[in-house]
Amino acid sequence: MALRDPKRVDATLELLFANMRSLQPREISVPKVWTDAEWGSLRVPALFLAGEHEVIYSAEKAVRRLKRVAPQVTAEIIPGAGHDLTVAQAAMVNQRILEFLKQEPAASKMAAACAC
Repeated sequence: MALRDPKRVDATLELLFANMRSLQPREISVPKVWTDAEWGSLRVPALFLAGEHEVIYSAEKAVRRLKRVAPQVTAEIIPGAGHDLTVAQAAMVNQRILEFLKQEPAASKMAAACAC
C-alpha cells in the first residue's frame, strides 16, 4: 500500500514541512466599519448584498440601517445564504450584480432630464 510505504510518508512529510517553511507571517487586515456619515456621503452607485443567514452581523439590521442613512445605496438580502452568498447563491448574486450594473445611475437620469 502506497499510504503505508515509509518512503512515501517521508516524502509527503518533507514536502509538507518545506511548504510550511515558505509561509510568511502576514498582518491580519481588519475591515473598517463605516459610520452613518461615511455611508451617507457615498456618491457613487453602490450595491450591498448580505446573506439572510449571515452570522457576523444581522443582515436585516444592516439593510435597514443603509436604507435609513444611505438611501442612495441599493441594499438587499440574498435568501438561502450566509457569509458564503457568492457560493451558496452564485447565480442569484451574479444576476443581481449584472442587473445593478445595467441600471442607469440616478444622477445620469437627472442630468439627462435637466439637459432637455
